[in-house]
Amino acid sequence: MKCPKCKENNDKVIDSRPSDYGIRRRRECQDCKERWTTYEVTEDKLASSQDELMGRRIRSALFGIRNDIDHFIGQLKQIKQSPTKQEIEEFKWEGGS
Repeated sequence: MKCPKCKENNDKVIDSRPSDYGIRRRRECQDCKERWTTYEVTEDKLASSQDELMGRRIRSALFGIRNDIDHFIGQLKQIKQSPTKQEIEEFKWEGGS
């Protein structure tokens, strides 16, 4: 890790302990003897990957629903354009084929 003072990459961990936020580490630069504190926070990758998976599943389901709706609208348009049984009977009565 780079020293915040001299920017050298020559440090030593002199103290390490758990804290509320993760792991607290005291470091010392071996060149200029500057000391600083770092915190290592653990990330729950399982939870975030599950959130991503849930989001993908929801988007996929919504996309499928949209396709179904588009399909049903197309079918309704075809039904609306095709003659009804009554219209066919009227056409036959008026002398059509």
